[in-house]
Amino acid sequence: MNNGYQFLRIETYAIKPKKGTLRPSAEAVARECQRAEQSFPHIENPREPDLLYGIQPLDALAKISELIKYSKDSLGRKLRIDSQVISMGVVSVNVDSPS
Repeated sequence: MNNGYQFLRIETYAIKPKKGTLRPSAEAVARECQRAEQSFPHIENPREPDLLYGIQPLDALAKISELIKYSKDSLGRKLRIDSQVISMGVVSVNVDSPS
């Protein structure tokens, strides 16, 4: 089997990105990672993603969203909605299957 990575990308995301930025929301990225309908118009001939470790991105985001409802900073303030709260990544790997 010949494995070779095409790309690896890991970034942090907020529930709502700061105004004036072009960064996507955490939900937009999670939906794209799971290939949710209407979430990846820029990908031609998409294949179903393989989850290699952990839980589905939208499930992780639901857990994070529930946790941040009750989270406070060191001064007792609620977290800002544009705080970076989740790190998500995607790896594109080319795997040749045996014939």
